Amino acid sequence: MKKQMMYLLMMPLLFLIWSCSTKSDPTPAATYKFTVNGNTYTEIASSDSTSTTGGQTYNVLGVSGQSADKSATSVLIFFFPGSAKPKAGTYTIAADLTKSTGNQCGILVTDKVSVAKQGLYSTTGLDGTSVTLAVSSSGKLTVTMPAIAIKGSNFNNTDPKNTVITDVTGSVSGSVAEQ
Repeated sequence: MKKQMMYLLMMPLLFLIWSCSTKSDPTPAATYKFTVNGNTYTEIASSDSTSTTGGQTYNVLGVSGQSADKSATSVLIFFFPGSAKPKAGTYTIAADLTKSTGNQCGILVTDKVSVAKQGLYSTTGLDGTSVTLAVSSSGKLTVTMPAIAIKGSNFNNTDPKNTVITDVTGSVSGSVAEQ
């Protein structure tokens, strides 16, 4: 009986030692943060894909984030011209995304700070600023943004008719990456 009890106690211990000693454990992912209109978000997910709109094809990087207390969320969507993944370099914000070429890009931003404060913003018409794009050896994208001007609207969803809409000018900054 003592032997059986010893084996029962050793099995979980051996499993624990084995599972902690595997060499294939992935390295922890870096933490990326970005700020929208003064609110800071930690990146929680991202995805890269292609999209065609208005006859133009874009490589699209979508990134979602949430505040430290998980009460607020935000999404950044980067549009790079062409169907191929963009190359590393500096990309200027395009005044008109539908006419963007080469090393230009556009950004669409949403945030939900509270039920009464939800916004949709873009960089359209706010050209001149640039983002820096890095591409890892595995092809993953990382975007670093200085303070980039955005403009759009805040929607008060406590209003049943959603008639309280406020024009907003703000900024987005930080770093995000394709995971």
